[in-house]
Amino acid sequence: MITTKRQERNNRYGFALVELLVAISIIVILSISLLFQQSKFDSSVQIANVAYEVATVIQKAQRYGASSVAGTFSDTDVGYGVYFNRGSQAVILFRDTDDNKNYNSGDSDVEEYTISGKTEVFEIRNSGGNSVSEISIVFVRPDPEPSTSAQIIIENDGETRTIEVSQTGQVQVKNN
Repeated sequence: MITTKRQERNNRYGFALVELLVAISIIVILSISLLFQQSKFDSSVQIANVAYEVATVIQKAQRYGASSVAGTFSDTDVGYGVYFNRGSQAVILFRDTDDNKNYNSGDSDVEEYTISGKTEVFEIRNSGGNSVSEISIVFVRPDPEPSTSAQIIIENDGETRTIEVSQTGQVQVKNN
């Protein structure tokens, strides 16, 4: 077959339709996989942020309890605590006015925090490692130690984080 120089040049340069379709399909596959990874990353960042916010609320109760914030001189030994309920999105910072080291109707709420998004308190473990439905962690002056040690496990889309309050009062967030 006789070909001209122009036909040879056209055959050497450019993409064939099959090559173009293969390139486009590779780009589409990579884009889809990146989108799925991005949503997983967003979920991971969100639960980490919530875990650190909850840890901050516990530390706030610890500071309030050690300094008797908002108290009078006659009730300097009133404790402050944090109340958790399994399956709830509420974390309650309270003043333990009846001095029973548990949250109840006799205590005054200082602040109520709502956990954002689909994140919730998934499991609560007491100092013995047993799963409980609710817990109050109270700090009373002059000790920075809590009334009980606990592990609060929060969950979002199958991913969990543990907020651990040790018997010495240390609060830390752990990846599960």
